[in-house]
Amino acid sequence: MNAIAALLPIQSDNHRTLWQEERLRMEALPGQRFTPQGVRQARLSGLIHGLQGLFGWGVKVLGLSERATANMLDIQITEHVLHLPTLPQEFDGYTILHVSDPHFDAHPLLGPAIIAAASRTKPDLLALTGDYRFGESGPFDLVETCMANLAASVRPRDGAWAILGNHDTADMVPAFERHGIHCLVNETMVIRRGKARLVVTGLDDVHRYYTPDAEAALDLREHSTTNRFGLALVHSPDMAPEAAERGYDLYLCGHTHGGQICLPGGRAIMAHRPARPGHHTASWIKGRWTVGAMQGITSRGAGVSGISVRFNAPPEIGIIRLRSALRH
Repeated sequence: MNAIAALLPIQSDNHRTLWQEERLRMEALPGQRFTPQGVRQARLSGLIHGLQGLFGWGVKVLGLSERATANMLDIQITEHVLHLPTLPQEFDGYTILHVSDPHFDAHPLLGPAIIAAASRTKPDLLALTGDYRFGESGPFDLVETCMANLAASVRPRDGAWAILGNHDTADMVPAFERHGIHCLVNETMVIRRGKARLVVTGLDDVHRYYTPDAEAALDLREHSTTNRFGLALVHSPDMAPEAAERGYDLYLCGHTHGGQICLPGGRAIMAHRPARPGHHTASWIKGRWTVGAMQGITSRGAGVSGISVRFNAPPEIGIIRLRSALRH
């Protein structure tokens, strides 16, 4: 493993303890969403689940179940080559394997399919951006096993680093870390190549479990802008403007599943995207986008949510190759 600085919590030594207490308190209130815009009632969740159930019934009636399952298990490896003027030359060619929204327990064959696809890659860093289980409560033994197998199969040079999504519980953090998967909960870590630094900040989910600590964690003032590249790992695109304002160069997220069920051509029937006045958030649903000078990538996700089908939105894991624009 290359030189990695110690984890840099944004607050005191008991940051993790305070975070866990607050996270578990919010998890005990499933009817509420804690967002950057305040507390919201989750009124639409029942309607969405009802529509998903109706769609699943229609898939069975039309004889499309086999096709839907095949689509779900066809994990694609999407390669992104980013030419970045702010990337230190020491990190030219650095590779990140981005896995988001695996929902490992959605189907017995899903975890093995994701792990098999990921094992074909040899990244420097494994970035896991949340939503590891299918439901929003209950045990996660299978998820823990799949996460351990994924990290062991990929063996990234600079380690596996995970954040939590809105389907995940605070109790996953110690479970994952027992298997050598480092978790970032509104925290920052630094990877060094000589005098150059890759500064990686990981936020807890801001779609449902936002606290002011998340935005505070994006503060890069401790890290000089010279010979530094900032990477933000966030479950959803919600905090992209804040990350761009604070000088991050790359933002990796998921949550939207690229729509998961799309019309021919890939237009999403329904996708979770933030309402941010002044920003073209439709482009944040999948693939590459920009906010100011910051580049962003939203994964279509490796798994499925709500219903175990996919149409016109193939599941994916991403290989991101960072290239210094000064050399190319």
